[in-house]
Amino acid sequence: MRLFVWAILVFGALSGAALGALGAATVATGRSGGWLALLLGVQTALMCGLLCVDLRRYRGTPPPAMRADDGVALPLRPGFVRRRALVVLLLGTLCLTAGAAGRSVVGVLLGLAGFALFSAYAAWLAFRADHRIRLDPQGLRLAGTREPIAWRDVVDASVDSSSWQPYLVVRTQGGAQHAASLVPQAWSGAALAELIRRAGRHTAYRRELDSPEAVERFRPS
Repeated sequence: MRLFVWAILVFGALSGAALGALGAATVATGRSGGWLALLLGVQTALMCGLLCVDLRRYRGTPPPAMRADDGVALPLRPGFVRRRALVVLLLGTLCLTAGAAGRSVVGVLLGLAGFALFSAYAAWLAFRADHRIRLDPQGLRLAGTREPIAWRDVVDASVDSSSWQPYLVVRTQGGAQHAASLVPQAWSGAALAELIRRAGRHTAYRRELDSPEAVERFRPS
């Protein structure tokens, strides 16, 4: 599945680049219609390229954890938030371009509405959304979840790589499972799972989770 998604994104990036080149050549010859192909090609190529950057495995030196409220927040891949917000914004520009291509008032209005919605979502991603995993002496909060998970309920943590993107899976009492995508995370899934397992099994260690130094030993080198 992961290879299939890679193939789609690479094909999209190459197709967008080819369309953009065709549009640029058309514009250069002075014929009409080239600007639309150029815009669509560049937008598609950039969007697929940015998604490819985050889909590949992060190989840089992971940043350290940061203090957050009464605990610590684990770092994201450098530039992830900006890239994801830009992808959403590019989707908005695609709506705008497609609406303008229709050459009708309704098409332009729909394009403007789509651009406004995607722009608002991109702004939320850039300034309000929190993709970090947070830990404190009471429990943890996975990215994208509202309610924290108490340490006393944690049974195990592991990495699920069966999908097109890897997930960190936390199992709790009663057989419940809580999953969070590992794509945004700078630390490896194995390191995160080991950290959560230790905190879930050792009460004394949990008390140290109000300081970034407590999790430094788990940071991949």
